[in-house]
Amino acid sequence: AAVAAVLAAPGTAPEPEEPKGRSVSKTRKTTVKRLSSFLERSNSKARMMGNPEDLSLEEAILGDLQVIDVSEPSLREVCYFRTGTRLAQTFAAGALKNLVFDDPMHQETVLNEGGVSALVDLLSGKVPFGELFSKMDQDSSGGIEDAELRAGLARLGWYEHLDEIWYELDKDKSGDITFAEFVDRLNAEKQAQQEGRYLSLVVSQLVTFLSNLFDNSLVYEQAAGALWSLCVKNADAVDEVIEAGAVPALMDLMQSTAIEVKEQANGALRQLAPQWCCQQVARLGFDQLDSERVAAAKMLRQLAAVNAEHRKTVVDAGAVEPLVALMQSASPACLEHAMAALTNIMFKSTEHEKIVVQAGAVPSMVRGLLSKVKAVQVGAMRATKMCIQGDPISQRKVVDAGGIDLLVAVLKSDTESLHQKAIGMLLTLANAQEYRKQVLKAGLQQALLEISTAGEDEAIRRCAEDAMEILEPTQQQ
Repeated sequence: AAVAAVLAAPGTAPEPEEPKGRSVSKTRKTTVKRLSSFLERSNSKARMMGNPEDLSLEEAILGDLQVIDVSEPSLREVCYFRTGTRLAQTFAAGALKNLVFDDPMHQETVLNEGGVSALVDLLSGKVPFGELFSKMDQDSSGGIEDAELRAGLARLGWYEHLDEIWYELDKDKSGDITFAEFVDRLNAEKQAQQEGRYLSLVVSQLVTFLSNLFDNSLVYEQAAGALWSLCVKNADAVDEVIEAGAVPALMDLMQSTAIEVKEQANGALRQLAPQWCCQQVARLGFDQLDSERVAAAKMLRQLAAVNAEHRKTVVDAGAVEPLVALMQSASPACLEHAMAALTNIMFKSTEHEKIVVQAGAVPSMVRGLLSKVKAVQVGAMRATKMCIQGDPISQRKVVDAGGIDLLVAVLKSDTESLHQKAIGMLLTLANAQEYRKQVLKAGLQQALLEISTAGEDEAIRRCAEDAMEILEPTQQQ
């Protein structure tokens, strides 16, 4: 935001540039000059306003900005105090992206000034609560009265539980909601949501509503791009960005519908993923607690789901054998996430499928077909299906591990949601001459008959009937 205070003036903000093939020297020198000038003047202004603390780069980026109304045009661009605009954060991250591109000196400055944690923080969904406060404080008194809160929320389209929300936000019961009360309470609720809990149900519902109103894609794009530029050929930056927790946030951004966000996030992940994967593989070791091993498997599972490039990164980091070993654990969570990670690794890759199968993964996958833990059973169905539809060696491994009998057992169980998938896999095996008799001897025909006559779901009954028709000529032979 410190950079933004200078660059946001009309005609001064450079367009964000891609980290590849840029001409940056002139832009960088100009930006550095403006940044230095701004920090000097803004710190002086802060002291004049009675704020003894200098603005660090981290505080400036994380801080939200509001223009102070001043008469002298030359001061307007530097007279900011922290309150909350996403536009300022977007320009700040974009300016930093230009600053650090292929420039070790400025990269070191950003690292030393706390820029990494600030940029990583911008990767997660933010709601400009400070900006909302300023808009609701209609008389600029520094506090929101009950009528202002109701009117402000109504303008956004929120009309529910207003008395309870007022009670939660007016912490000191003074009759006014201060800036700190408003922003701190809503930020605390947002943090609780990210941890899978809530402090107050009605405030949590309000935060969710507000989060859906704001599109942070420009902030995400520039922050991810800045981290990408910072980490290119800079091992120290890679270490610090990983330590700051950027990789999970970048993986989340890969689900964005905005192409530009995905491009920048993927670029940053390319720089970070190899080293980060090796760290996760180390956490899979037998000398680690199950909770650590599960957390590492979850992370590798998520990265392997991103795209083919990052699946290769996981494989190259040596993750396959430790994940196969993790499936031997008695912990259902270990089995679930290790199996899911391996399944993601195999996705649309014959080469990776061979690596996983040769590492001995299939028996553990097949054993999960009758697991009492639903997540494990569903994961085992997906993994087994991928192997059955794969090459002949993978099919053979499934059959040798008892997959046919276990799939028939799934058909005879009360897990009706899995019946259709099990039928499809057994038909695939029955189409192979070498497994046809084995499938029929396992009792598939009887299981299909029972489903077709007693099944509750009409679509599954029809599926069973169709399968019986397909198998009838085979049975006669």
